[in-house]
Amino acid sequence: MNFIKRTAFLSFVFMLTMSAGAQAGKQGINFFYGVGVTGLSSSEKTPEFDAAGGGEVIVGFEEDGWAVEYSGFKTLESGTNTTNLDYTASITQLSLAYRTIEKGKMYYKFKAGQMTADFNFTGATATAETDGTFVGLGLGMRTSREARIELEYSLYSSDTIDTTHMFTLRYLFGGAPAENAF
Repeated sequence: MNFIKRTAFLSFVFMLTMSAGAQAGKQGINFFYGVGVTGLSSSEKTPEFDAAGGGEVIVGFEEDGWAVEYSGFKTLESGTNTTNLDYTASITQLSLAYRTIEKGKMYYKFKAGQMTADFNFTGATATAETDGTFVGLGLGMRTSREARIELEYSLYSSDTIDTTHMFTLRYLFGGAPAENAF
């Protein structure tokens, strides 16, 4: 069992333990959606991918701080260390996330889930398709009664490519409204 899979398992155990106290407060089921920008970089450079960035779309359902999120994004064209071989990545994530109670309009977020990444290469007919797990940690801030901004770091691991670091800045609409009016 590799490090990412162990961390994902421990994250799920931690989130289940936290749910006993409903740390985010009693809230009904709420739908949220948003947009974001994501940057990704391979840690060991075995596939020799340069860092890439792109846009992200997020949808999800949330209750009492728990959320099931589905997100997808596509990167801009980036390069590899192979001469004249560029790539784009199309990535989808399905995750379980837990958001702590808001204190001073700020909160923390823990996340784990499944990710699929397709790397399409220019000048080549082959694509690299990978499936793996990821864990994430984020910091969020309320911007209005029903909107928030999040900064998130995720670590993705699969059997076919090296560990990949992802940094995401998101703006979310909907979800559970703030307890106090702005």
